[in-house]
Amino acid sequence: MNRMLSEESIYSREEGITKEDLLTIPGTPSTAASTPHTSVRNLFSPGCSMRNMPTMAPLDGIDSTSGELEVPRKSGSSVRRKRTWNSQDLKRVLGDENNDANTIPPQPADDDVPDESTIGKLRMDSVVGRKEEIKTIKTCLQRMVTAKRSFDKAMKFDSGFLKIPSKELVFIRGCSGVGKTTIARKLSSYVAKSKGGLFVEEKFHAGSKVPFAQIANIFRNVCREILSISEESALHIGEIINTELGDQRDILLCMVPELKEIVVDYYDNNDNDDDSISSTNDDTKHFEAEYAQQRCKYAFRVLSRALSAVVSPLVLLLDDMQWADSASMDFINHLICDEQNPNPFMIVGCYRHDNSSSSSKNDEPNSNSPALVERIQYITDRKDNFRCNITQVELENFTTVDSVKEMIMAIMSMDDNAEQVEGLARICFKRTQGNPYFVVEFMTMLQQKGLLNFSHETLKWSWDENEIIEAKGSTNNIVDMLQARIEGLSVPQKKFLQCAACLGSSFQKSLISLVWKEYYTRNDDDAASVDDLIATLSDQHFFIVEQQQRRGDNGEVLCQWVHDQMREAVAQHLLDGSNKNKSVRPQIGSILLRSLDKEQLEQDYLFMVTDLINHMTQTRIITGKVEFAKLNLRAAKKARDIGAFQSASAYVASGIRMLPTSEKDSKLSNDNNNHHRELMVEFCTMGALMELALGNGEGFEEYSTMVFEQQQHKEESTVEEIETMPLQVSRVNKLSMVDLQYKQAVDYSLATLKDWGTKVTSRRKYNIMMRPLEAMTKLSKTICMAKNDAPAPDDIHEAMGIITDPKLLNTLKLLSHLGHVCWISKQVFLNILVICKIVELTLEHGLNEFAAPAFASLGMLTVALKQDTETGSQFAKLALAIQGQMTDSSSGTTRAETLYIVYTYCLCHTESLNSALVPYTRAYNSGLRVGRNDHAIWALVCKQLLVPWMMGKSMVSLRGHCPDVVSQAEDLSQGTQTVVVKAFWQAMTNLFTSASDGSEPKNVSLLEGKIFSAKNFKGTDEVASAFVHLVQGELLLFFDIEKAADRAVKYGDKFVKDAPAMFIGVMETFHRAVALYAMARRTKKRKYRKRAVALRKRIEDWQDEGNPNIKHYDIFLNAEQAALDNRNELAETRYRRAVVYAARTGHLHHTALFNERYAEFLKNVKGDEYEARHRTNEAVRFYREWGAFVKATELAKEL
Repeated sequence: MNRMLSEESIYSREEGITKEDLLTIPGTPSTAASTPHTSVRNLFSPGCSMRNMPTMAPLDGIDSTSGELEVPRKSGSSVRRKRTWNSQDLKRVLGDENNDANTIPPQPADDDVPDESTIGKLRMDSVVGRKEEIKTIKTCLQRMVTAKRSFDKAMKFDSGFLKIPSKELVFIRGCSGVGKTTIARKLSSYVAKSKGGLFVEEKFHAGSKVPFAQIANIFRNVCREILSISEESALHIGEIINTELGDQRDILLCMVPELKEIVVDYYDNNDNDDDSISSTNDDTKHFEAEYAQQRCKYAFRVLSRALSAVVSPLVLLLDDMQWADSASMDFINHLICDEQNPNPFMIVGCYRHDNSSSSSKNDEPNSNSPALVERIQYITDRKDNFRCNITQVELENFTTVDSVKEMIMAIMSMDDNAEQVEGLARICFKRTQGNPYFVVEFMTMLQQKGLLNFSHETLKWSWDENEIIEAKGSTNNIVDMLQARIEGLSVPQKKFLQCAACLGSSFQKSLISLVWKEYYTRNDDDAASVDDLIATLSDQHFFIVEQQQRRGDNGEVLCQWVHDQMREAVAQHLLDGSNKNKSVRPQIGSILLRSLDKEQLEQDYLFMVTDLINHMTQTRIITGKVEFAKLNLRAAKKARDIGAFQSASAYVASGIRMLPTSEKDSKLSNDNNNHHRELMVEFCTMGALMELALGNGEGFEEYSTMVFEQQQHKEESTVEEIETMPLQVSRVNKLSMVDLQYKQAVDYSLATLKDWGTKVTSRRKYNIMMRPLEAMTKLSKTICMAKNDAPAPDDIHEAMGIITDPKLLNTLKLLSHLGHVCWISKQVFLNILVICKIVELTLEHGLNEFAAPAFASLGMLTVALKQDTETGSQFAKLALAIQGQMTDSSSGTTRAETLYIVYTYCLCHTESLNSALVPYTRAYNSGLRVGRNDHAIWALVCKQLLVPWMMGKSMVSLRGHCPDVVSQAEDLSQGTQTVVVKAFWQAMTNLFTSASDGSEPKNVSLLEGKIFSAKNFKGTDEVASAFVHLVQGELLLFFDIEKAADRAVKYGDKFVKDAPAMFIGVMETFHRAVALYAMARRTKKRKYRKRAVALRKRIEDWQDEGNPNIKHYDIFLNAEQAALDNRNELAETRYRRAVVYAARTGHLHHTALFNERYAEFLKNVKGDEYEARHRTNEAVRFYREWGAFVKATELAKEL
């Protein structure tokens, strides 16, 4: 039946525009009552879209109760879209008989001029339903902005109010075409209402092998937008990046080239200082692979902090996350879990919940949905620690005919007469199963086949339901429908779609023009210009075209596929459908390789071009195979540098495949392929290192054997020893870190070093019984050598050169790895020998990246084993001077280690603890920059917890730091530091409040929980066990001094032995002495007195050696000794001096403790009840000021 629609039905249902609106004279009261509707422009750029409206009002006025769903388009739109035709537009075009001649209709702005061609066209941006889902995500946005305001206010008050989550992670899940992206894009209009907000979009797509492409692209486009809007904002971002990353910002510049315009001034003006030494050496770069991922993740964290500090709120939309690789998901997890970022930051992820729910036949089998679901659950379980809110939205196909009918009416701009489309809606619902995108394509297909028509004379739509049912092209499968549309195109159009499908989910007009010019010529098709093809295919709903805005030019024309299923259908039909088409990708890749300039290729298209070329089959490898192999090597190196080890390994395998056939049997040939030997060795070395970084020991051995076997036949081999050294060094890592075979790693290292001409031990066979003697002898000799031969710190630059010999550098690297293996396997004395050997080689040959931590470690050993703090401090200062001279990126990997060792084990004994706070901050920042998370978190623990605790700072602020430190330690998998912080946190909680939840009593003198149990450590983590022991002793000192003394008798120097030379060990020793003296005075027992006197003499020696942090320790213990010896007047004088000195230096806990002990002396020995009461009141006051309210309450009961 042929149905005719009245002219009133051509207007939008949402507007409620009727025929009466058409006849209303502009400017009359009736016109004011009905606001002409202009459809909201689609604000997104292809692949990564954005919107920045810095002058808009805040989000206070957001209406979170309304929401409509746009028909899913999976695309951006042009900057100047054709807006919806409304009644006022028709009156201007068609004329209005009732229009008052004296009334001039309002003229639209230039950017808002309607096009007559929109009449009679289907509205692809129509809106229906999904109000609840849109309301949910709008609520998340509002909550995030509110959290920022709460944070700003809380900065003026207690830090405990700073725990409000300021980050939102929203996941929208559903089958393909259900409208996930459209729902997410509704946020853009609300972000636009904020002041300085930005909405950015990026899309993953199936089969993409480009590492971190989507992560990099989304930030690249944010930077482009900021550069085009505000130079001041760009300058602020550059300052943050330079401050936080320093010399490690290059990794960001590599992945986000737009940042070069932001950090350009700093980059140009902050080269190496004139008096600094650079040791950059390409031969050593690959050994940093184990830290590359951490460096890259931290760099993007800094970038996200900088951007969200300037752009607020910052909303990132990541579409089709089911195709995201695990490395990219790690990145996303790392960004959203950054609890150091207080700025509003929102990530919206859309993903298909399973492949079977998709209507597409072309879903890739490598969908990562299960892993994504696991990652979502992981973040959800830890959202409180990371201060982020997690929201999940589930979308399904429309389940009723009425929903489809409403959508059809919106597409055809009908506002009433719903019964007229009832039959069409039923047919559409049956064919599409209620899938919104399928509905759009179905309606498009009907119009293109002439089954749905619009009359410009009558302004009516018409169709025949029987014809639609019987039409051959009316298929029940969306892929078949899309492929039928593709098949109906002309040959040039099909070939153009081939090119477009190879260039990703979006592409620039200039890029496809570059390809089309040569690809079109090669195929001798009829003439067809790029502009005509883009326009035609855009009209046929294949592409959406947009003008990308850039600073300083008119921008670039970008095209994006209207939907991922459209691109998948094109790829399946035109690229993968026949063997003939399988050569298209390599052809296009070859064209790009020849046509792009070197800088553009390296910066933007290296991975894409390499992936296209790698689609060639073994039988189609052409003459340029060696050139293509080198291209894969370049791609592998770039992927390695950004931590994309899986991609780097794949590029290595592809590159080897492209080398001459005789080299593909996995052996190096010595006859006719020597000209490819160097390339093959480089491939094998790179492959081995990448497999090792991935934890694949077998893959490492396969690549290594290809080189090692050749070297064994020295009379025939052309492989030099220096080429195999990196693999030999890496094999130590493989044995220790992958296989966990520490003994084999040590034996292999010693044997390899001997072959290289370096002996760590003078004995032929390393006898375990002789290790202590040899190690201590060697240490003494090295200390004497260093004292005599090492230059003064100020003379390092002039007195010592830098090592450039590759063999010697690899030897030092192997020694460094051996030292690490010795440390984790607790071979202490062999580690001492390794440190001594590195120091000797440095003094003999010159500076290197391992010299600074080696001298710092020598200083630590001098303090710990020789009790020589003065010499140890000299070596520490020398280490700092060496580190200051080494300015290249390789030395940066050891900066955190050097600073941490120097200030934790050496200078803390000769300088004020306050002087370590800034270096700890530098160590923390440097460690995070280069991926040395262990030393970074230790530096953070020392700065935020251990030093303030030892200095007696208020526990109110210390407790506020604990959640942050624990969160970072857990985030970076630093188990030991986590236990340490939790132990102190529990102790402070016990001192602060007597109830774990405010109601239940507990034993405040004990650490509660399995995490602090001795069984939890099982002898594997002596440092964590030592700190738990220390903290338990602290609690007993304040709550049960008798048990504290008995514990000191039982365990003695346990902490000092397990954590030698650490600064907090001095306080632990002092507190043991306090408990022992208390019980010695109380019981007169020799076991307490003897040990107390020994500890007092030890502290006196430390004081005499120049430790400026323990003067009040010495004064107080001398007071206790005088009281024990019944020299009461002297004791009283010294007690008062100790209290005054502790109070003046800000040691709240010791001021309280000294007053408490003094009060006991006055009461029990002097019998002065009045003064004893006064001193007890003072102790209570200082305990409260310190934050130990439970202790203060208990002590107050004695008054």
